[in-house]
Amino acid sequence: MLSDRAAGEYSSSIFHEDIPRPIRFEKIGRVAIDTHVIIGVTREVYSVVLCPCLIYGHGTGLHTESIQVPRMIAVAKKYRAARYIGKGENVWSTVHIDDLVNAYLLALEKASAGSFFFLTLPR
Repeated sequence: MLSDRAAGEYSSSIFHEDIPRPIRFEKIGRVAIDTHVIIGVTREVYSVVLCPCLIYGHGTGLHTESIQVPRMIAVAKKYRAARYIGKGENVWSTVHIDDLVNAYLLALEKASAGSFFFLTLPR
């Protein structure tokens, strides 16, 4: 949902929940949905938005693997080389599936209505 169009270059940009989110044109639909969920609180709907980044690890539900990491591994195996954009110095945020599950449970239990959270490992 967030990026600074680094195009494979290293960037020191860090995004936080408490700063305005830069809206990328190609993500405007997602931002609109998140906004509607958050303002649901004005209609007495308990709403929270959790925005995970690249999810890794093995889950225990219907789909035990994340989508992105296995696909990237499959492409690397197929071409016998990891693929990347530009210099490949860009940094991707990640979150382990178990931490993601815990975050959802904590949000149900403790988050204030109308909250918005990025879910990622700290740098």
